[in-house]
This record gives sequence, C-alpha cells and structure tokens, in this order.
Amino acid sequence: MSPIENTVPYQFFHFHKLCTKAESTSLLKWLEGLDDWKRVRTTFYDQFERSVSTNDSFHIQFRSLKNKLLSRLTPVIPDRRRRLSENVDIGIIKLCAGQGIGVHTDFRAHNRDQEAYRLIAHICSEDLEGGHLLLLSSARLQDEVTIIEPRSGSGVAFPVSRQSFHAVGEVIKGVRYSLVLKVYFEDQLENNVG
Repeated sequence: MSPIENTVPYQFFHFHKLCTKAESTSLLKWLEGLDDWKRVRTTFYDQFERSVSTNDSFHIQFRSLKNKLLSRLTPVIPDRRRRLSENVDIGIIKLCAGQGIGVHTDFRAHNRDQEAYRLIAHICSEDLEGGHLLLLSSARLQDEVTIIEPRSGSGVAFPVSRQSFHAVGEVIKGVRYSLVLKVYFEDQLENNVG
C-alpha cells in the first residue's frame, strides 16, 4: 500500500502498512524480551532508549526490514536526483504509561551530518492507549496539529527541517515502541568524509 502524502502542517508521508503483521508481531516479541533499556530524562521527554547493534540476535532480520523500509521511502522523495544512503542511524524508543515526548524538531543547524528524513515505524502493544504522534506547525501545542494514531506496523516519514516540529502524547496504557531511522542522502555522507 502506498503512503498518503500530506502537506499540513508540513510535508510528511503516512504509511498505514509500513511492515506486515508478521514482521510487527516478531519485532514486538523481540522488543518485549529486551532488558537492557536505558532510561533518559530531559526537559521535554522521559523515555527508554536502545540502539540496534550488530551484536543483537535480531540484527540480520532487522537489516532486511531496514532495507524494506528504505525501499518504501525512496519512491516518495521529491528530489529524484538524490539517492538515499543505506547507512542509517537506527534507534528504538520505548514509552510506557505516563511517558511522552514534548514538542521539538530534530534539525541541528551546525550538524555536518544532518539527517535528511526521519522514518518512524510504530510497534505497539495491543492494549496501547495514547502515545499519538503530533505533527505541529510551530513549537506551540495549541497551533495547527496533525494527530497520528500509532498502530502497530504503521509509520511516518518527514524531512527534517527547522519547521518539522513534532511530539508524542502521553501513553495512558500499554507500551509504545518506535523504530527511528535517521536517513541521509548519499551525497551528504560523501561530502562529510574526512
């Protein structure tokens, strides 16, 4: 199924089926079995984090899924002259009841390795309540917002910019996992070598 392109509050792509039910079920089982989460608290979020490393038992299957997710994103990139790199940074976020993420943008003005796109794949427990992704027109919650329910296997992609404000509403019940892929253009990485 093709993603739905939206332009409010900024360009983003909503994938209702980013991965199959079998893939999301397998991922959920793996995520629920992990015990090495790192809790991180800042001024605008309280979450559990984990990176995916080559030592993970799930790494080979995850690499295949990463390639599939990138192949879903590639056709919707407006600039056909630029290719997405297969080198992506991958993180996993876990939000439990009472946790959420405040309004922010992931754009870093002086970052040589600024990601081009953020791809978020939702993997959620069946009893999840809350944890909606909020896409905002500014840093203020009361401004224009698009609300996306985190259904397991669905996802969202958007270009990372000064205007790509987003947040995650508080999880009321259950667990919300997100696979977060930081996607770069090949020429970005080539130009930043050395």
